[in-house]
Amino acid sequence: MSSQIAFMIYQVLCCFVFFCCCFVPAVRADWSVSIEEKNKWEHQSDYSAEIIPRIEYKADNWYAHLEWDLPVVPEREDGEIELQTEYSRRFGVKTKGTLKHELYFNVQSSAFAAELTPKLYVALRNNLKIGFELEIDYLKKDIFDLHELEIEPTIKWHQPTGPGMLELELEAPVFRLYSSDEAFRDFEFETVELIITYDFFFNKKTGVRIELDMPYDVQQEELAFEWNMKCLWQF
Repeated sequence: MSSQIAFMIYQVLCCFVFFCCCFVPAVRADWSVSIEEKNKWEHQSDYSAEIIPRIEYKADNWYAHLEWDLPVVPEREDGEIELQTEYSRRFGVKTKGTLKHELYFNVQSSAFAAELTPKLYVALRNNLKIGFELEIDYLKKDIFDLHELEIEPTIKWHQPTGPGMLELELEAPVFRLYSSDEAFRDFEFETVELIITYDFFFNKKTGVRIELDMPYDVQQEELAFEWNMKCLWQF
């Protein structure tokens, strides 16, 4: 009973944070809706696809979105609802820190999962940034059970190209620090991941993002591909 009460309090706090960062400063906010198609190929031949409608919000240092992941291939009825909130702050001219929280709800199983990710990046010359992200997966088995902890050293580069912005991101090496799953070992080199994105706007209100994600699993010696396209409309 105490765990259920703790989890109810946790849900209320998540909704309160979402309300504060979305509706309190809504006068200065930028609202948008988007729809994204995700296509993924892994294990050499396995293919999956999702359609993701999303409502997004930005204001000052806050960002939030609410989305529903709808499986298309293979066809399933479970789906997943995600609530994501972010708060960013600059430390000096070149250093930026971000705290991201993601709460997931599986529609069929009614199971929750969550992820907390602190990020820190330092801007360098020639449009380069270096930093790291620390992913903390929890809420898997018990109320606040720590499921996995991994660190992602990251290099980012961006350049205006044509009508839009080209960005390259290299996460290497992604290192697992802890896992509650006995199938994985702690302190293990996990993946190297290259992400290529291109953003452009047709006008002030309508934009498109194209993304190619290529994670390489070091343990399985296997390369996966993810091709995503997102259309966005600002209010």
